[in-house]
Amino acid sequence: MAVACERAYMALLCFKNFFKVSKTKRIRNVYGSANRLWDQFYALLACTPPGNHGYVGMFFDEQEITPKIQGTLWFNASDKESL
Repeated sequence: MAVACERAYMALLCFKNFFKVSKTKRIRNVYGSANRLWDQFYALLACTPPGNHGYVGMFFDEQEITPKIQGTLWFNASDKESL
């Protein structure tokens, strides 16, 4: 049985860039085509050590909902922005 509560709330984080970027742009840059098999992508991940040598990339083709951010950001192990 559902109980109404005036103080009840639900948290929701909503993201819009993940699927689009991971499936198209990133895969295309690695393989030249977004239609290549995911197995090749997973093989590449298997050859990459945990932590990716300290390099991190964040890809927001469109302004994200949470947080409000847009652009391509690369960081290295020294916590400095890099390309």
